[in-house]
Amino acid sequence: MRRLVLAVVVILACTAPASAGPELWFGGGIGLWFGDVTSIEVQPVVGMTFTERLSGAVSVLYRYRSDDRYSPSLSTTDYGASVIGRYRVVTPVFLQAEYEYLEYEFVRTDFSKDRESYDSVLVGAGFSQPTGGRMAVYGVALYNLSYSESDPGPYDDPWVVRVGVTFGFGPRSPRGRTGSEPSTCANHRD
Repeated sequence: MRRLVLAVVVILACTAPASAGPELWFGGGIGLWFGDVTSIEVQPVVGMTFTERLSGAVSVLYRYRSDDRYSPSLSTTDYGASVIGRYRVVTPVFLQAEYEYLEYEFVRTDFSKDRESYDSVLVGAGFSQPTGGRMAVYGVALYNLSYSESDPGPYDDPWVVRVGVTFGFGPRSPRGRTGSEPSTCANHRD
């Protein structure tokens, strides 16, 4: 799995337009839920802007869940990676397509644990809003085309909603923005 993520990052880095300089951006999300059920999720994202409208990214995911409503407490972990493509339609709206590979752990009725892999193809739309400097917040709603009610896998329903933050890095362009900040991907300012 590490080789796949590294290979995609290298491909993204090597296909950036040479005249634009580095157009790298970072972001992701952190999810925290505490109580009888504790959930901790970390999902960093590394992306590359290809054109004013098109960008791609890779993401890794780690999720931990603990349920104290049972004795003894039950806990599971999930991990995986995604390859993401975004196309900016109009400021600040973008379309997103994503392939996700997830290794998820679940508890059987006899309280034993098992692990399965799950492939998802997700499509949807989102928005990205600059917050100042090289930072932006985003939200995206994705529909899981691979979801099946007879075998839902790690998801309770086909809709996946995410909110996160992105940070752009790279040289300033003549128009006063970095070629790599998230605005070139999802919320370009003319």
